[in-house]
Amino acid sequence: MSHKAAKGRARRRVRSTGTNVSARADSRPESYADLEQQLQACKRELAHAREHLARALERQTATSEVLRVISSSAGELAPVFQAVLENAVRLCDAKFGTLNLYESNAFRNVALYNAPAEYTKMRRGVVIHPDPRTSLGRIVSTRELVHVEDLRSTQPYLEGNPDVHALSDLAGARSLGQRFRDSNHIRRPYRACRSRCERRGLR
Repeated sequence: MSHKAAKGRARRRVRSTGTNVSARADSRPESYADLEQQLQACKRELAHAREHLARALERQTATSEVLRVISSSAGELAPVFQAVLENAVRLCDAKFGTLNLYESNAFRNVALYNAPAEYTKMRRGVVIHPDPRTSLGRIVSTRELVHVEDLRSTQPYLEGNPDVHALSDLAGARSLGQRFRDSNHIRRPYRACRSRCERRGLR
């Protein structure tokens, strides 16, 4: 064997060894900090998924409860309104709620849930012609969700609007959210559900 050939094989071995070292360096395992970050990200995703599932199950339960009330209401809308309101209050994590029908440019209360007794007595069945600046007046004009952070800082409250004062002072509300829904939003599915129940012989 010649000295020149031996040197050539040695160089090839060195180059090959260098390539292997480089490959091992590129595929080294991730650091502990990287793995910890990935673990925390997975935990956050899992918590979000569980929360989403829980909310979906709550909505499904609420829908089932309303449909059950519809199927047994014998044509009466009052218990349906009450069931809709109670489930809405629970889903929104609110302290209490009111449900009003908008007819002839005025709101008529048809359901209350968990409201203070004095406020319930005053509001039940009462018709309100809303000031356009109040939350009720605003949902009529915008047909969108209205959220009020502090009732007592609103202009209608400062000017002595009796409806806003009752909501704040009697009911103890400080913030509120209100939404406008066309009456058919309830009446249409109600009629459809009642029709299906009647076809199946359910009352």
